[in-house]
Amino acid sequence: NGLNIKGINSFGEDADGNVYIVDQSGGEIFRIITDMRIDAAPLVAGQQGTFRITGATANSQSYFAYSLNGLGDTTIPQLNVRLGLQNPKLLGQAKSNASGTAVIQRFIPGNASGLTVWLQGAEIGNTSNVTKQDIQ
Repeated sequence: NGLNIKGINSFGEDADGNVYIVDQSGGEIFRIITDMRIDAAPLVAGQQGTFRITGATANSQSYFAYSLNGLGDTTIPQLNVRLGLQNPKLLGQAKSNASGTAVIQRFIPGNASGLTVWLQGAEIGNTSNVTKQDIQ
């Protein structure tokens, strides 16, 4: 909002899936932020996990994806998006409410303790941030 980027000199992605661009004229670095966000309460093996997407389009279908393999670049043609996950799997889907929030609960397998999971939300034409959690 109100940024005056003259030209993109470079771009990159950090370990958490955040995308950055470098302005050619001033050398400034900008992080690209999406309004759609995904988060989860601390995940504990053998218990229910709660996953939440915010900033989705109101009353739209939201999809919750996960990966145990880390970051990647996976095209999902049915949604017209590219996920930042390697070998993503569908965790579930839910319709967002009038304020753009969708929530699902899923059981975390008892043998998942110590694993790392990467999460991302999506809807048609839009994706969320990628977040990473270690399962307790």
